[in-house]
Amino acid sequence: MRGEEATSTGIGGDFDKCVGNGGQWSFSKGFDTHAPMGPVFVAQSELGDGSGLSIQLTLNGALMQNDTTSNMIFGVREIVEFITTGTTVEAGTVVFTGTMGGVGDLRKPQVILQDGDDMVVSIEKIGALRNTVHRPKVAAYEASQAAAKAARRGEEAGKAEAATKAAAAAAAAVAVDRGSEVPRLATRLIRFLDDAGVERLGSPVAGAAGQAELIEGDSIHGSRRLTGERATVARLLAPVKNPPAVYGIGLNYAEHAHQANLSIPLAPVVFFKNRQSIAGTGDVVSIPAMSTIPDYEAELAIVTKGTCKDVSYDDALECVLGYTVANDVSARCLQDAKNGNHTVPVQHCLGNSGQWSFSKSFDTHCPLGPALVTTEELGDATGLLVQMRLNGALMQNDTTTDMIFNVRKIIEFISIATTIEPGTVIVTGTPGGVGYTRTPPILLQDGDNMTVTIDKIGTITNIVSRK
Repeated sequence: MRGEEATSTGIGGDFDKCVGNGGQWSFSKGFDTHAPMGPVFVAQSELGDGSGLSIQLTLNGALMQNDTTSNMIFGVREIVEFITTGTTVEAGTVVFTGTMGGVGDLRKPQVILQDGDDMVVSIEKIGALRNTVHRPKVAAYEASQAAAKAARRGEEAGKAEAATKAAAAAAAAVAVDRGSEVPRLATRLIRFLDDAGVERLGSPVAGAAGQAELIEGDSIHGSRRLTGERATVARLLAPVKNPPAVYGIGLNYAEHAHQANLSIPLAPVVFFKNRQSIAGTGDVVSIPAMSTIPDYEAELAIVTKGTCKDVSYDDALECVLGYTVANDVSARCLQDAKNGNHTVPVQHCLGNSGQWSFSKSFDTHCPLGPALVTTEELGDATGLLVQMRLNGALMQNDTTTDMIFNVRKIIEFISIATTIEPGTVIVTGTPGGVGYTRTPPILLQDGDNMTVTIDKIGTITNIVSRK
């Protein structure tokens, strides 16, 4: 968001309204309006490497933070060098470089943002950014949420009615043109290259291997109407193209948490994967040299539809388009607190403990596929068998019924005060049996074959290339 806008902190009140699990770095900073920026953009040609700039924050006129960028532990060059290791960073990406001492949470007594607070951040040679805090009390917040929910339901009902009428009109037109034929909608979608190298969207043809029936349009969010036209599937692609965001849910199976010697979380543990980590079945998963303890993770992935925010548990499936198979490939050394690991004799990977997002964001580290299967077929996706085979050996074997937080709860939680855009991918956590927690640990090696299968969706296979 820009300067002068109100920054909403959600519910004002007690700390018991906030379940953190100790490590919700991504989720704690992802609410709408929680990244004010401005007032201008100053080119690198003017500021060089950004060192030596005075930074100050005042709260209601009182100076709270006062330092210079010369005191950053990692300068701009080091930050860019590190985050681009094995990772494609797209043009226009914003990188926040860290804050100095003086934050309210660490003061004695603590200084917590309150409704109406005036925050001003000034950086030398760039300018000043001012925002006012909007923090409604619990009763007011709950009332506003109820009103917003009622409004959404009214809007959705209107859209549903309009869609029903439009569908009926379309069906009637088809009936006239085709002799009462009812339009067929795809519930299993694939994105692929045909034998001419053209990207297509379609639905696999049962009993005809390598054939797909095309759907109208070029988006998974379109009508999904089957056209009757067929094409040859030369190469499957990830079913989602350029998702606006890729969320991850950690420790969502009790056995996985137990094997990792970690507590069962009180709420979904949220992290992000770089959207450039998306790959398709058959693509090579490239492990960079930095990743000294690479691991596999078989997971169910959600793909969202519409624009969702503050969604209730009961309404959560209205935000789900469907599901696909995922492999949340991870660099365990970056999640470790030490330089190396006591059980794995490998060094030289500084994790700092908690590098959840970066450890899972290398290019090709999120294979998806082979198809996207809609909620019409899978509902809330409970009872689906999830399996991982490494070089043919069964490593993970569990069902989505054993997820600690099911699909509805995940959607409800991550949409709190946060806008979820259509096409967002959410990988929902992995069962027990990952290589890192085994005795002895099993690390991905060059040439390894990883195969993930989820009941009623399909199988993806990827070969490891380890530099």
